[in-house]
Amino acid sequence: MAQAKVITEQELKRALGMVAGRKHAARDRLALLLTHWAGMRVCEVAALTRGIVLGPSREILEEWRLGSDQTKGAKGRVVYANSKLRKELAAYLKANPAPDRSQHAITNDLVRRALHLARTISCRTKRLMV
Repeated sequence: MAQAKVITEQELKRALGMVAGRKHAARDRLALLLTHWAGMRVCEVAALTRGIVLGPSREILEEWRLGSDQTKGAKGRVVYANSKLRKELAAYLKANPAPDRSQHAITNDLVRRALHLARTISCRTKRLMV
């Protein structure tokens, strides 16, 4: 099976520039950075909840444990969040508080939006690289 293409830092900056002007720019930026910096799949980003990323004292954890129902395949995995990603996530969560912090999805209707964003970025990045 062919290896997925990893985008360069320059391509990431272009993609971030594209989402910056969108209606939900902060949410779309976070979704894009979760896929790039943490290597998460779109379905994993969509399944991410505050209970997974926040510790008991509401700090952002360095390791996020995803269950088998949240990942591709029949087993769970651990996602490691670097300091840049944790900082981005903390800023997003501060600006977007949720009433039930344990099980509320990180972003509203992220499944639909993340899939749309992935298709949009993929198509536009291909056009920019030509």
